[in-house]
Order: sequence, then C-alpha cells, then structure tokens
Amino acid sequence: MADTSKLTKEQRKRRRQYERLLPQINALYDDLHQRYPRTFVRDPEQMHPLKIGIAHDLRACVETPWRVLHYALRRYTTRPAYLRSLIAQKPRLDLCGQAVGTVTHDEREAAKVQLNQWKKRRRPKAFRRHKVDEEPRPSCPRPKPADIASAPAVSQSPAATREGRPLPDTWQRLLSYLATAESPQRPVDIGVALGMNNPGSILRRMRERGLVQQVSRGRYELTSELPDNQASLDS
Repeated sequence: MADTSKLTKEQRKRRRQYERLLPQINALYDDLHQRYPRTFVRDPEQMHPLKIGIAHDLRACVETPWRVLHYALRRYTTRPAYLRSLIAQKPRLDLCGQAVGTVTHDEREAAKVQLNQWKKRRRPKAFRRHKVDEEPRPSCPRPKPADIASAPAVSQSPAATREGRPLPDTWQRLLSYLATAESPQRPVDIGVALGMNNPGSILRRMRERGLVQQVSRGRYELTSELPDNQASLDS
C-alpha cells in the first residue's frame, strides 16, 4: 500500500473509497470467474485479453455498482499474466469465450511498458540499479591479497595516533591498501578487496584528518605528507 503521507487529497479519497468497497470487489471478482469460466480464467497460460467494451456487457448481466465493477476488471486486467497475453497478441474474448477482436500494436507496446513497471516495483531494493557517473573510468589494477598482507605498515605520525594509541584496525587496513595501490581507488573497489561494507564513510573521516585525499570524483589515495599537528581523531 502506498504511503498515505505522499498521496494527494484526491488520491486519499479514492483509496478510502477502494478500501470501503473491497469486500464487494472481492465477491464480484470471484463471481466473474464462476459465471464466465471461459473468459475469466485463473490459469495464467489460458488467459486471453478481454473484449473491448466488455464492461458495458457486464453491466447488463451483473447487478453491482459501476465503481465495484471497474475495480474488479482493473484487478484482472493489470495482472502480469494478462499483460503477457496482450504482448502475445492473443485473440480478445467476449463473455461466451468466443474470439471477437485482436490486440493492436499500440496496445501490445503499452502492455510491455506496464509489465516492465510492475517488474521494477517488485524488484528488491538491494537489486535496483542506481544512477552512476557515466564518465569512463580508467581501469585500476587491484592489489592481490598476498600483496596487501606483505605490504609494509604505514608509519605512524602524530596524525595517525590519538594520545599514543594507534588508529582503529579498519583505518590501518585502508591505509595499507592505499599504500600498495598503483593509482587512486574507489570506495567500492576497496570494499570488495578488503571485505568491508561501507569504506566510503571511513574514507571521508580520514580525509578530514588529512590521512587521505580525494584526487578525483570518488577516488582516494594517501596524502603526500601527513600533517604534523592534527586534532584528536574520533574513534
């Protein structure tokens, strides 16, 4: 159900109306399948598009408010299986299950758009594609795990300690990784190489302390010189 805080006044009104009519809609939806089993089918493989104007035919046969009929037909005609039947351009059926029409090219293309929109809504957020920088990025060789393990430890400076205590282990690992990298690295590549979920936020804090620098959009490397006087680091 959509977030009611983002709906307009008219949309909230229609949603309240739908929820009020929902018991009648459910009853009519089941009744249509029982009365007209050749037209309203439950098997996705046997589904066919409905005749244009079938709502007017049903009004003469079914005693129900127009709004209830509208919602019941909308539920049936927005099912993914129904949209696929439009895309396949199956014959349109009347209430007797007889072929009485065909699906046009424009109707087929509109069904494709609807089906794609449905798939996007159903796709888990973790797998939805986000907008990325379209500028080509040069390939950057990633240090091998063996190289990282054997890399010399980064020298500790006043900026790398807090009252004599070393930096957090994650910061040390990031500094060691960047010390062995041949070119500036992206947070996503660092996260994959080191098995870290969100190195970007750590890199930003390290940049504020002068440990790393952002040389281009989204790419980091060690600073050429660590500052001698640095405020205390946040753990």
